[in-house]
Amino acid sequence: MKILFLNTQFPLFSAPNCGGANRSQVFLRALTHVGNVDVVSFWPNEKSDLPNCEVLYSGRPDVPPTKPYFGIKKFIKLLTPWRVDSIFPLNKGLEKFFDEIIANGSYDYIAVRYLYVAAECGLLKYADKLIIDVDDNPKDMFELRAQQAKTLLQKIYYRMASLTAGVVTKVVLSRVKCSFYVNPERCPSQYSVLLHNVSAQNESLQPVSSETPMHVIVVGSWWYYPNKYGLQHFVSNIWPKVKDKIPSAELRVIGKGMEEPLLELCNRTKGVNVLGFVDDIMQEYNQARCVVVPIYHGCGTCIKVIETMSVNRPFVSTPYGIRGIDNTIEEGKDFLLAKNDAIFADNIITLLQQPEYGALLASNALSCVQKHFSIEEFYKIVASSIK
Repeated sequence: MKILFLNTQFPLFSAPNCGGANRSQVFLRALTHVGNVDVVSFWPNEKSDLPNCEVLYSGRPDVPPTKPYFGIKKFIKLLTPWRVDSIFPLNKGLEKFFDEIIANGSYDYIAVRYLYVAAECGLLKYADKLIIDVDDNPKDMFELRAQQAKTLLQKIYYRMASLTAGVVTKVVLSRVKCSFYVNPERCPSQYSVLLHNVSAQNESLQPVSSETPMHVIVVGSWWYYPNKYGLQHFVSNIWPKVKDKIPSAELRVIGKGMEEPLLELCNRTKGVNVLGFVDDIMQEYNQARCVVVPIYHGCGTCIKVIETMSVNRPFVSTPYGIRGIDNTIEEGKDFLLAKNDAIFADNIITLLQQPEYGALLASNALSCVQKHFSIEEFYKIVASSIK
């Protein structure tokens, strides 16, 4: 079996730099268990280190960028929800680029992450052999943008776009070979298959103990609004309560894309250390007594929760942070839930002062993730859905 995999956004053969990159890498590995995979990656200098996988093209194709809709036209487009380009514009240069590759490749299947990428690259004409990892529901993505809108006109547009995206998504996914989504509460189509997130980290660390430093870590891509907002709120309203109670506590902030206002807030707050991107995240997990997940918005499931569970570290999360897996993990047994700022701070203090309790929570969570969110099950779902 021969598969073409299109990757537009993330590195596929190096340490994942965000949750999206993590899922792309695991998805690619799953495809290599199904057949021989040719990769077209818009990420530069890609070289495959996987069996049954060859990089056919690496780098951004030399074609004009996709033209977004402007002015009244973008509103008019939303009134034709049966047309894919009403919400997902086509790039004719990319369409021609992929038509030539597909014509010369004799592929059994074409796989891509995100519906809008499939539409932009002109792949929907190959619906009978098209595999789409939808990930977050596009309808919810536009709804999130509506929540972030700074003007009334923007809010109206994104509300309309959310409705249109919901119709378009269901129409498209009813025609393709198979499609996957990540959040059981946000199924994009009756024809889609739930494909849980998994962690790329396979190493389970030794339990936290009294010897573990008083480190609290938070991991994310800080350009992403839900992460950015969550960290800002946490540093402003929750962390000072922890620091007042435990002066030796240190919050270590990991991830790229932090803008200057958020960086300034972190730098002037006592006990906050912004590390940015780290080469060895396992070292940071190993030195942490607990992990925090201050998420208050979003669309899918938080892959950092799965990763934290996988590496045997206790965590405190908001209800939004465990959305999509809240029916699988149990509060007080596998993790601690922060229903408000005061409880959030108290839970962190508990884990810092009682490492043996944190070790018990982490052990339970590790058993849970191995049972319900294993990489083997991920591979199995992809293979069975395609075949």
